Amino acid sequence: MVTAVMLVALLLLVLGSYRAIFHQIKVGQNELKARQLHWQAEGALECLFSYLKVTDISPEWLSADSASHHVTHMRSLCLSKPSRELLYVEHLALSQFRLVYQRDSVTVLSKAVEVDPVSGEGRWMQGAWSDY
Repeated sequence: MVTAVMLVALLLLVLGSYRAIFHQIKVGQNELKARQLHWQAEGALECLFSYLKVTDISPEWLSADSASHHVTHMRSLCLSKPSRELLYVEHLALSQFRLVYQRDSVTVLSKAVEVDPVSGEGRWMQGAWSDY
């Protein structure tokens, strides 16, 4: 009888530890996916910024609702899954824009850019990284 009670107690202890272990594994997997998505978003924003610099086109042409061929070309270069991802430029002020990366209609990351009115040179605005 004592042996049976000890075996039942041991069984409950083992089953309880499995649950905690599986929970920690799932937490680790979720953290890994979140970091991968964050770095993918940063890469896409860097690609969009470089695309604007290299092609020397106006940022307004790359808005979310633009039908410009530049949008299609930029997205084919910068996005790994264009059916699930969206990369575009939002106009903030006279010479300020926000580069936005969305995945499954959720904004993951955005970064503000300021365009020098004289030289037309774009630069990241200090402290403008926005994680959602």
